[in-house]
Amino acid sequence: MSSLDIFLLVMVDLGVSTPYDLRERAGLSPGATIPALRRLQSRGYIKAGQTGSRGRTQYSATPKGKSHLQEHRDEHLGRVPDDVDGILRLAALFNARDRVGLRRFMQKAAARRKKSAKMHLSQAEHLSFPLEQTPADRYRWMKQRLDAAREMAEATALARLVKEINSKSR
Repeated sequence: MSSLDIFLLVMVDLGVSTPYDLRERAGLSPGATIPALRRLQSRGYIKAGQTGSRGRTQYSATPKGKSHLQEHRDEHLGRVPDDVDGILRLAALFNARDRVGLRRFMQKAAARRKKSAKMHLSQAEHLSFPLEQTPADRYRWMKQRLDAAREMAEATALARLVKEINSKSR
């Protein structure tokens, strides 16, 4: 399951039950949530209820979905997604009392982003700007440097979040 699927399943279980509610409460676009809700429904984790007066379908977690969350919580929260949105979705699912687990998760995520940034930078440093090459070569050269810079900025931001979490937990 993707981090979005897990996040949506938890949110639906907590009563945030329509794509509109998900947009208002969590900032998720209906374009992303509706296909994910359909996936969860096809797997039997949620069920669609009545469509409201404004055409909004309400979803609720099924017993299968609730048991999946209980049985696989540690597994889902133990893996760090490759994208920052996925990291933040899973980080948001940590229990408010589990700040140690949240800090560890965020530290692991920050370290992975930093490692990935260094790898991209290492790959890019071996190349000089391919002025005489094709546009595709120049694009690849610029993209590798931009990816490395973005990942380093994300790693730094995640590390700052860890510091904020640490300061709030005292």
